[in-house]
Amino acid sequence: MHEVVVRNRLEQLRKRQRDEALQAQEELLEGVASVASKGKFRPPAIEASVSQQPIEKFVEPYERGMSPGLVDITKLPHEEHHMDIMLESDDKANLVSSIALFIGLS
Repeated sequence: MHEVVVRNRLEQLRKRQRDEALQAQEELLEGVASVASKGKFRPPAIEASVSQQPIEKFVEPYERGMSPGLVDITKLPHEEHHMDIMLESDDKANLVSSIALFIGLS
């Protein structure tokens, strides 16, 4: 269940990064076009890359809807009764390392 939530969250972050990259590209092209039309070309200043920005910029406020609901194990199919039980601390560590790998911190 957590894997699905993490996968969805990572896809949301990827989409946001693509949108921000497209917006930055459009702004740069507009700037270059306006300078070129005036006849004075000066290379545009390049903003800091995503990897140099603080991680706090990527953190969204927590909402209860982000977490999966509790599962009643008595209602699970027989095949799923033998699933490994993971401690919350281990799950959180795996989640943090997955996100860090995604945004390139490790």
